[in-house]
Amino acid sequence: MTNRSNWNLQLPTNYLKEVVSDILEKEKFNPASTLCSVEKVSAGPWVSEIFRVKACDSNKHLTFFLKCLPQDVSKSELLCGNLLFKNEVIFYKKVVPAFEYFQKEKLPLDSPSFLSVPKCYRAETDGKNDFIIMEDVSNRGFVNEVNNKITYLPELFLIFKEIGHLHGLSLALKIQRPQYFKSVVNCIEETVFNQNFFEHMTKKIVTDFYEVILLHLKNHYEKDNIYLKKFENWKNSAVDMIPKLALGDSSNEPYNVITHGDPWVTNFMFHYKNGSDIPDAILSLDFQHAQYTSPATDVGRLLFVGMDKSTRYEHRDDLLHCYYRSMSQVIREFGSDPEIFPFSALESQLDKYSAFIIFNSLFAIVQCLNNYEHDETGYNGDGAENVLNSINRSYQKLTKYCFQRICEVIEECVDRGYM
Repeated sequence: MTNRSNWNLQLPTNYLKEVVSDILEKEKFNPASTLCSVEKVSAGPWVSEIFRVKACDSNKHLTFFLKCLPQDVSKSELLCGNLLFKNEVIFYKKVVPAFEYFQKEKLPLDSPSFLSVPKCYRAETDGKNDFIIMEDVSNRGFVNEVNNKITYLPELFLIFKEIGHLHGLSLALKIQRPQYFKSVVNCIEETVFNQNFFEHMTKKIVTDFYEVILLHLKNHYEKDNIYLKKFENWKNSAVDMIPKLALGDSSNEPYNVITHGDPWVTNFMFHYKNGSDIPDAILSLDFQHAQYTSPATDVGRLLFVGMDKSTRYEHRDDLLHCYYRSMSQVIREFGSDPEIFPFSALESQLDKYSAFIIFNSLFAIVQCLNNYEHDETGYNGDGAENVLNSINRSYQKLTKYCFQRICEVIEECVDRGYM
């Protein structure tokens, strides 16, 4: 019997050591001749801890990432981190296999996959020992775009195409295997916008956020400015609309899909062949916010967070058509009619779900682009009040570029009649 103590795995719990040891044994590594190392990776620690595990012997090497719940679960539970982690486990254990099985059933075996995600070696959730073990795709030449301010056009088009694939798979499976699709969707839980958590925490975050943004706008615009007045009149009614829009309202069928939920540049990895500036492949990451709701929630957030005003002005229509062609291609490949979601419906969905899209976009812009340093535990202090105050402080002061992007979104939303 293998002496697993030889692995010398520096991981938080014995259970995780056993899990990793199982994987190494299945990959035919021998503890007697294998060198292992574990490196902790920087992450949002109130959601998860991440470790990079390397194993190497004379014949082969393997690198993968282990994501697990943080050892101090109090703040994680307070900020819904445990539910977010569970949601991502469910995506890899239920959603990904469902789409892969559907493609194998319907398409030739040599068809390229329409769902581009890293290999998941194992994922489990029981509320205590939750973990996900994913391949290190940097070994295949994939890199992460780290510039939060600018996403270049080739990457943007590839992201819109990939999101179109994801939504197209949802619609095709829903059309052809409605009961099976329903069983998959029922596994996905709304996290930060579920009614209980919304009333307990998220509503306060949204309300406080809009009040702070309003103060910034009042310092920027004249008091009778149309953008200021529209935002001020709109914000209160918009807050209460968010949970319904997030929860996949049944009246929105047949358009609802399984969404990514958090599509911004750091949640995608790109492959560049032979030093090219144009990516030839993409992988999607981090499905903690996956939902069953309108595809517009992903598309709208990409439009507002993934690019600035000038890029939207020049390329919005091209990007939307890229997304729609990609989605239609998938639906058609599986033998269904993409007119289940006509292109004309996309603009109406962006309008209908605008209250949800606007908050998600503005909040993401602040988190991505503003210069705010929190402590190593994620947000300062213990207890709901201290955490809420810490979140509130993160957008009291905005960088010039961050505020510019916020104004651009608000002005465009007013011009498009979303407010």
